[in-house]
Amino acid sequence: MAAMKTQQLKTPMMKNAASAPVIFFDDAPAFGTINGAIMIELAAPVVIPQPDGSVQFEMHCVAKLRCAPAALGSLKQAIDQLLTMQVPPPTAAH
Repeated sequence: MAAMKTQQLKTPMMKNAASAPVIFFDDAPAFGTINGAIMIELAAPVVIPQPDGSVQFEMHCVAKLRCAPAALGSLKQAIDQLLTMQVPPPTAAH
């Protein structure tokens, strides 16, 4: 198993980090601002069983991200730094 890369920003120690919810999403399809507050809707596909035994996929909102512009800047900085840590996936041998 490959070692996980981590990088910490200069932030104070956080209490309850181990019990905070994990949010998985595949898309951020809607966003906007109201009175300066940043609003981002996060979505992921959900599998819905059907009576005939088949399944249907629907996109569901999994979280509503709300923050101040300064917090958005902090989130953007974390994402930018994370993107620099990305390692390309190994190519398959032919």
